[in-house]
Amino acid sequence: MRSAALVLLALVSADALSQGCALAPGRTGNFDTLSNPAGVVAFSSGLNVNADGAPNAYHRVLGPDTRDPGLLHICNGVAVLERNANGRMVSRYTDFSVPGTSARCKADVFALQERGFPACESGECLRIFGFFAPPRSCGPGSDSNECGVPPFATDASGAPTQFFVSTTSLIDPAFAATDARRYLDARSVPHFVLPGGESGPFGTQHGIRLGDLALIVRGNRGVFAVFADAGPRDKLGEASPAVITRLAGAPDITNRLPSAITAGVTTLVFAGSRSGLAEMPPHSARVIAEAGQRALAAAGGLPAFAGCLGVNNEVVIVGE
Repeated sequence: MRSAALVLLALVSADALSQGCALAPGRTGNFDTLSNPAGVVAFSSGLNVNADGAPNAYHRVLGPDTRDPGLLHICNGVAVLERNANGRMVSRYTDFSVPGTSARCKADVFALQERGFPACESGECLRIFGFFAPPRSCGPGSDSNECGVPPFATDASGAPTQFFVSTTSLIDPAFAATDARRYLDARSVPHFVLPGGESGPFGTQHGIRLGDLALIVRGNRGVFAVFADAGPRDKLGEASPAVITRLAGAPDITNRLPSAITAGVTTLVFAGSRSGLAEMPPHSARVIAEAGQRALAAAGGLPAFAGCLGVNNEVVIVGE
């Protein structure tokens, strides 16, 4: 059962209460942010759903017209490549807003899967970026090595499943690359994404590293989450289903995705806070929440950020 508690205002001094938002406006890459020299960075966004790390994220394609049991459509994690007139390997589908594109993409993925995921030298292959595949060249004109043959994930007994291996950048090296326990299960572990990962603007400008913690707030409800994955450099605001369900006060769900949040979410990231985690990587919301409370207290407590992008002193923070 999840617990929730108000952050105690007694943790901070009367001076902190009177100062309001302790962050200064600025830019992080192309994004408007607030920050301070201690490494706290805040931004406002919506929250798209990132299911990376969920063992049931990507299922093998059962057929071109069959609904697969994975959380994500297979074409969320792959690109069908073909050789163009200049001999370069290029993506066959570039605009999924065109009606029928997703279905055509899936049919092609199924055909390539049935052919054993041919190498790009054949003139047609699959670039895989949403789940694990051993490196293999994507052919002429490409510097990508993401066109390998994807293995199935294994379960706790080592037996293969019918799901591909959905990964996160933050890993547990105690487990093999095909073991789902190597990655953070997005269904139950609150984690979030930053543009470009550690090499993106939040990493290069503020020193934020995989495993650092954030407080994510919507209205009067908040949840601590761990930085676990890299996203597109031009997009901000993406988190696991476990974050979104907690912000809604709903239980974890395993067989479908919650709806994205369009706006009104504030994220406070604490650079260097990974050192406070009791385990690395964290595999439970409780471990993340305990370390997050310590990071927030060290940064001045919630009142130090009252008024920062809508954060207020009445935020209830979910503990598990």
